[in-house]
Amino acid sequence: VTLPFVLLLLDAWPFARVRRDRIGGLLLEKLPFFALTIASAVATYLAQDTAGATFKSIPTDLRLANAAISVVRYLGSFVWPFGLSVIYPNPATWPAVATAAAVVVLLGLTGVALWQAWTRPWVAVGWLWFLGMLVPVLGIVQVGIQAMADRYTYLPILGLQIALLWTLRDWARDAGRVRIATAAIAVLLLFLAVRAWQQVGVWRSSITLFGHATEVTDDNYLAYSNLGMALVAAERFPEAEQSFRRVLEIDPPHFPEKTMWENDYMVRYALAVTLIRQGRYDEAGEQLARVLER
Repeated sequence: VTLPFVLLLLDAWPFARVRRDRIGGLLLEKLPFFALTIASAVATYLAQDTAGATFKSIPTDLRLANAAISVVRYLGSFVWPFGLSVIYPNPATWPAVATAAAVVVLLGLTGVALWQAWTRPWVAVGWLWFLGMLVPVLGIVQVGIQAMADRYTYLPILGLQIALLWTLRDWARDAGRVRIATAAIAVLLLFLAVRAWQQVGVWRSSITLFGHATEVTDDNYLAYSNLGMALVAAERFPEAEQSFRRVLEIDPPHFPEKTMWENDYMVRYALAVTLIRQGRYDEAGEQLARVLER
């Protein structure tokens, strides 16, 4: 969706093709990409909406607040890659202070990037690359139940890396600074290698993956549900029971039109299975009776 806009950014820097007398030509050559963008956006929305993956019940103000806060959270994960989760649940609300702070941060960083546009164009291009490529996946049109997803940053984050690396290159021009930069990068790469090794361990199994998600996020009903299913498969029934009961304690926000979350019969059925496997038939019967009510 954002490809033609990224190509226009590259026209500005490093290719230096943007001149007043060439704007029309630059836009004209991108028309096939813009046509594909429109077709892709429409087809994607219709497909997701038909599959029931769009959530129109989430208020517009909450979606906009979540979009601003998500960008700042992505920035935070880039700088400090801890507390990563396979899924981040959509909250019932965001505090007004957090939303205002996120907007201020975004406006401030955008202002700095544009201010640097003439002297360090890579900063403006990198920041707009990052911000622009995130627009389709910020939940302004909500698809899925996540507030954000780390996978959405795989391409946008290249913009930040461009801005940072070319700024470092500009700074490290004399021999003394080159040595400092080399040492700092060596330490950074070691840190990232260790951190990547730790994060890969989280994905060792469904139990470790969803267990980690419940630890680093709040009220993550989907993570608890998946963790319960994984524990059932491992025949760890008492722990699975705890996970399913935790799901039933959480009130999933803003999804009243989704039967899966409005009606808890799926989780109650899974809970009943764990109770049966523990020989607690009366308690299982109570849960199954509630399933039949649904």
